[in-house]
Amino acid sequence: MSGQSSGNILQAQDSTGAALATIDYQGNLTVKRGTFNGTLTVNGHVITGNTSGTTTASVSANAGTGATCTVTGDDTAGRITLVTGSASWAAGAQCTINFSSSFASAPYPVISPAGTADTSFVKTYVAPFTNNFDVRFQAADNASHTFVWDYFNAQ
Repeated sequence: MSGQSSGNILQAQDSTGAALATIDYQGNLTVKRGTFNGTLTVNGHVITGNTSGTTTASVSANAGTGATCTVTGDDTAGRITLVTGSASWAAGAQCTINFSSSFASAPYPVISPAGTADTSFVKTYVAPFTNNFDVRFQAADNASHTFVWDYFNAQ
């Protein structure tokens, strides 16, 4: 006896025929939305992604002349790289991480230094909003630095 080799084994649909949940022939479960009222155990990796667009970064004027900010990742997790300008940078917002899809309320981003530059002298903190979060500094100097952080963001 051979098993199914393509398509969905099971699919639940809403009144318009849109899929709410499917199990394909390989055992992959896809659910439009889920709520767990108990323990969720993952015996593998947690992989996040954006199906609604691309997470982007924009540099603030506070980061100084010629500064750049980039992000690799998605709304939930990724890496931020900020290269401050060589002069005229100041405390405050340095870089904004723009979500591909807004959260219902401001999430709780956590960032952790991942690069080689010492971030302690700038005293990094974040300011979250529903559609983005800012990486901010409490202090600055006038030398160009490269800062790298990993982030995890959840609501």
